[in-house]
Amino acid sequence: MIMLLWILLIVLALCVVLALFLWNFPWILRYYTLKIFKYDIKLDNKAIFISDLHVNVNDACDGRFLRVLGEFIVNENVKRLVIAGDFVNFVHKSISRDRLEKMIAQAVRTIGIPKNYYIEIFYVTSTTSHDPKVSEMINFSVDNAEVFVIPGALILEVNGRTKFCVVHGDYVSRNGFLSSILNRIAAIFGRKLYLERKLKSVIGLDAETWLIMGHTHMPGVDPANRVANCGSWGSHFARYATRTLILMDRGSLKLLKNLGNGSWATIYKTRIVID
Repeated sequence: MIMLLWILLIVLALCVVLALFLWNFPWILRYYTLKIFKYDIKLDNKAIFISDLHVNVNDACDGRFLRVLGEFIVNENVKRLVIAGDFVNFVHKSISRDRLEKMIAQAVRTIGIPKNYYIEIFYVTSTTSHDPKVSEMINFSVDNAEVFVIPGALILEVNGRTKFCVVHGDYVSRNGFLSSILNRIAAIFGRKLYLERKLKSVIGLDAETWLIMGHTHMPGVDPANRVANCGSWGSHFARYATRTLILMDRGSLKLLKNLGNGSWATIYKTRIVID
């Protein structure tokens, strides 16, 4: 009888482990799929890719250090800001559109973009945590900025051809802490940005398309496989802020790090071919 109970407990434990495993990697069973939204862009303006700001919208003093982003945007004359998820620290649930707009407006103003400065802001939400649940694309204005809130994935096209896919990254592995561990282990074995490369394959992107994500809080650029990670601006569960972003300026992609006092360092730079 005791042996039977032990067997049942072991089977139950294995079932729980299997369930958690499948929950964390939704692409295996595809129990949900990423919604994909497309947007055609011109290359006459600079663009910033950034993620994991984790703005605490309930604390007016939180995120003051993020104002260096607004200064950088204005100084570099950036006209397109793409946020790859975890923009805010919020319970992942559905809220009214009015509350959503007010929350995002507060978060946008935290960045310090001047009210009279025109910029397009694409906010690609996480499908697991922190960001509010959104079922369809929502478009509204915050001061002079035009904001697009996008659930799932954003495809940026140039002349109708896919060039960039921006996602948060939790579709490949939902738990961010576990994702960072997996990427660190893979890097030891020479597989840098492993989850980024895996997600690019899962989505079915062609080799010429860049996949840009966040989630792991580990910045990096792999030009050979055309994947990149923006890093983070907010610390969360043993993953610290890297204060990094990716700047696209016509023929180049730069991974930059804020050093404080208004100074920035180029961590990595690569040329990109966009025709």
